[in-house]
Amino acid sequence: MFNYGIFLEIFDADGDPVEGAMVEYSRDGESWRSCQQEIGGEPYNKAGCAGEESGSFIVRIAKDGFETETVLVDVPSDGCHPITRERRIDLEAVESPM
Repeated sequence: MFNYGIFLEIFDADGDPVEGAMVEYSRDGESWRSCQQEIGGEPYNKAGCAGEESGSFIVRIAKDGFETETVLVDVPSDGCHPITRERRIDLEAVESPM
């Protein structure tokens, strides 16, 4: 069975799903890798990261019109597979200059 180490659902400040965000992750200072998106059906505001990986991760979520969000996630292992950590991400809209 395939497990993501990290599963995200992305929303705006009003609780509406945010589709099409760029979601990427890095483990222990390694290069950034893209997360799998458009999983779980509509709305497409979900992302799976760190497939079959455990460890300490930095996850970056970016979308035009919103502040970039960065979260730290520690993913343990059961000895064979990662134990999935689920996170809800609430993106804040970028304020327009007046």
